[in-house]
Amino acid sequence: MVYGAGGIGASSVETLSKDLRKKFSDVSNQDYFLDEANYTMGEVAIKARKFLYEESYLPTYGGNPPADFVMGYRICGYSANPSLSEAWEFVILGPQCAPPYRIQAQHEFGLRWAGENEALDRLHFGVTTGMKQWLVNSGLAQQADVDQLFSTFINQFGLSLVVPAMPIQDAIDVARFAVETAAGYSKIWFTA
Repeated sequence: MVYGAGGIGASSVETLSKDLRKKFSDVSNQDYFLDEANYTMGEVAIKARKFLYEESYLPTYGGNPPADFVMGYRICGYSANPSLSEAWEFVILGPQCAPPYRIQAQHEFGLRWAGENEALDRLHFGVTTGMKQWLVNSGLAQQADVDQLFSTFINQFGLSLVVPAMPIQDAIDVARFAVETAAGYSKIWFTA
């Protein structure tokens, strides 16, 4: 999954991801080849960052990457042997790109989103995340207390769209619903 910029220079993220997939399956490429019996999602994330940031992004922009460039890249799936999935992410911010980090461990489950968050924040949490700053600005909560207060609000009014051991088709339907909801909201919000 990608959010933010949809490409690097003249290359779309889709094209770059296809190029990366070829490298993963090329047994002669020692830097990128993934052994189907032993790879980990963390290894995939590290190699994806190397390819997209070090070998694609930096050479494309040379010594002058755009300061406002933002691209989040998420790698989700199964390592070679585990029966549960995990998710990793790295984010290119202007000239910087920190190492990949895990955003969902194998024992965790749930809906994850990024990019244009407003529609799914409201649906899932029951409120916009902008409410945190509003509570502080209005004098209704101290900055130190606002996260706990927001968590309490979510527990009271939030909506969970997923459950452990959800059938695959149901998970696909939830994912499609989330994408269509966010896309529809963004289309109407930004054209209104």
